[in-house]
This record gives sequence, structure tokens and C-alpha cells, in this order.
Amino acid sequence: MEKILIFSSFFYPLFSLEQFLYNSPIVLGPKFKICLRFLRFRVKSRPRGGGGYPITSNSWLMKKTLMYTGKRTVFINDTHCGSDYALKSPLAEHNGQSSGMTKEQEQIWEHWRECAKEWKNPDCMIFNGDLIDGAGKADKGSSVWTPDLDEQSIDFKNCLKHWGRAKVLYAITGTPYHVKSDAMHVEEIIARDLGAVKEKGRYASQFKLINLAPDKTLNTDKERIIHITHHMGSTSSWQYRGSAPSRAMAMLMLNESHFLERNRKIFGIVRAHVHHYWQEKSASRLMQVLPCWQLPTNFMLKVMPESPPDLGCVRFTFHNDGTWEDEYKPLPVKMTRPKVHQA
Repeated sequence: MEKILIFSSFFYPLFSLEQFLYNSPIVLGPKFKICLRFLRFRVKSRPRGGGGYPITSNSWLMKKTLMYTGKRTVFINDTHCGSDYALKSPLAEHNGQSSGMTKEQEQIWEHWRECAKEWKNPDCMIFNGDLIDGAGKADKGSSVWTPDLDEQSIDFKNCLKHWGRAKVLYAITGTPYHVKSDAMHVEEIIARDLGAVKEKGRYASQFKLINLAPDKTLNTDKERIIHITHHMGSTSSWQYRGSAPSRAMAMLMLNESHFLERNRKIFGIVRAHVHHYWQEKSASRLMQVLPCWQLPTNFMLKVMPESPPDLGCVRFTFHNDGTWEDEYKPLPVKMTRPKVHQA
């Protein structure tokens, strides 16, 4: 049986065909051959010798391309827009004037754009707290380029435009110090404006249970329910970084019947807040701590000067059979290394 793959050569150059086939093919059956102004490749069950890209019927790539049934989820968290040390777009303004960017912020911005370009238009996007930095009351505003929470939220929205539009958006709230001003919760407003899923009258909640596997897995043994919240305990000792997520997972398993029916289970947890990347997994459980988009602040250097944060983004792809892949795009550490001085 012959399949037709139609794609734009403008967006997917020929030298990255394999990457394209894995990431975003449009697969049409023989009854739906459509002639468009695109390049066309015939994929046949025969070896090299003509007929297009040589993929055999039993190849791994053929199966991934023609039978792809996954759901891709991107996590956005700890962007801390408004901070002098964090993600900032070139459009950022304070009192109607451009506020400029530091060299480090330019590097963060470029990495943000690279991640957004490659992972654009995900099936699901999840905000997991601390999208803005707040007024910086503890240091009297000296660590932010604007103490105006509205200007910070506008800049976050400008940053997010590069990600396209997710099919579904969920929002979890972050640290009140960063995202609240009296009775106003900025992340609730951001989630509402960007079309997040509404639950019990709120667009952003403190935690959510989300099945990250495709829709058809719901209420089956292939569903992958993840408990997602922003906060998690931290430690100054790297060798104990796995203790907090493991403890949280064990506690959830102990109290699982409070969250789900007894024939269902919580497959894993996702946490943020601590600004480092960490992952633990087994055949039946997943524990993920998300990286951030903020360089060390004066407070962080005071508390843990020997433990720099991990900057970057995480994406999960879950399949109908319950399997999954995870991807982490870290900001190269060489971009943020301090200068070595000579005595």
C-alpha cells in the first residue's frame, strides 16, 4: 500500500527529512491524494532504487511516521518575566519606553526562541507557576526592570507568542510573593487571557491531575495521570535532590484513594520552583523537576552560591500504548560561566 507524505520544503529542508518525519508528518491514505504546492515523497515498502526516500516497511522510522499516535506536552514555568536576571523579550517596555536587554538576557531570549521554534504548537501546554517576578519588595525593586505587574505580564505574553497556539492550555499558580498583588492574582489573569481550561470558576489552580497520554487512554491502564504543582521542598545538598520528589511521590501513593478511584493510579509528579532539572523514573513511576528561565539572583547567590540554576525547557510525548519519551533543552552552561580573574 502506498502512502503520500506532503510537506513544505521551506520549513523542512531535505537534509533533516528524518527529523521531519518523526516530528510532524501529514499522512494521507491512497484515497486522499492531494496535489498542493509542496514537495511530494512516495514512501513504498521496497528498498533503495527509486520511488523516493528509501524506507522499508519494517523500519523503525516507517512505524514512527505512519503510526504516530502521541501527545506532546510542553511545560512553561519559572520564567520570572520582569526580573533583571530572567527571560525578557525585545519588546519589553517600562512607562512606554524600551528598557533594553543585558547580554545574558539576550542569550536566554535566543534559547527561548530556539525551543519555541522546534516545539511550536504543542498538543498541550502547561504553565507551572512563577511566570512573572513581581514587584521585588524584598530588595525594594532593585532586581526588576519594572515593578509594574501588568508590564511584566504583557512581556510574558509577548514571549509566549513565539510558541504558536497549543491545542489545550492548563495553568498552575506559583509563589504568591511573585505573582500576587493584594487581591489580584496575575497568573489567573494571564491564564484567562490566553484561554486556559477553566475549572471550578478558576483558570489557574494550585495543582492539577492531568492525563498526559492521548485521549483514548482515559480510564484505561494506558492512561498516564500526572500530579502537577509548582512548589516542592528544596535542599542545599545536591546528593539529596532526589529526596523531595521521591518523598512527594511516596506520599501521593499513600493517599492515592483521596485523588482517584481505586482502579486508577497516579503515574508521576511534575514539580518546579527550585530552579534545577532533576528526573527519576522507573517502569511504573515518573518524577520530574523542571528547570527555569532565570539566572542566579542576589538572593540565590547568598543562599546557594555553589549551586547555579538549570535553564531550559522540557517536553513529554506520551503514546497510546503508555510509553513515553522526554526531552530537555538546556541553555548551554558556557553562556553563563563567570569570568576568571587573574591575581
